Amino acid sequence: MNGHANGSVGGARGGSLERFAEVAFEALRPPAVAPISLSAGVGGVGGVAGFPSASLLPLSKSPTPADAGAKDSKNVEIAEVIVGAILGPGGRSLVEIQQMSGANIQISKKGTFAPGTRNRIVTISGSATAISNAQYLIDQKIQEEELKRTRHNAISGLMQ
Repeated sequence: MNGHANGSVGGARGGSLERFAEVAFEALRPPAVAPISLSAGVGGVGGVAGFPSASLLPLSKSPTPADAGAKDSKNVEIAEVIVGAILGPGGRSLVEIQQMSGANIQISKKGTFAPGTRNRIVTISGSATAISNAQYLIDQKIQEEELKRTRHNAISGLMQ
């Protein structure tokens, strides 16, 4: 096998977010246009090639009449200092999360916080699956930003 060494390293830089998007979109594609191999460059993770069809099969089925019009919403609190990472430059990260998850995401206006906190209120609405996917993607963005800040602070500490 001629796999690349960086295939298993991607997790430290948001690789799991990219993999989630790849797998989520794969589950929504008709079989005729599916990529030939999902396991290329994954390196050592057993059963990855069968993962989308086995685990995400419920995502690709037609909605049942019960959940066809079902719209839920969930409020999540996000620290004011991290909201910029969720929004991204010009709001691009937020738009990406909405497109990948299928959820609608609203962030409270600047200066509007959850009572007694400095946390902004993030309202995620859509199907239960869309909400769950959006929350996962938001959590990934937060972890990515915290890791970036931790690295920056560690490097700054060494420079002093």
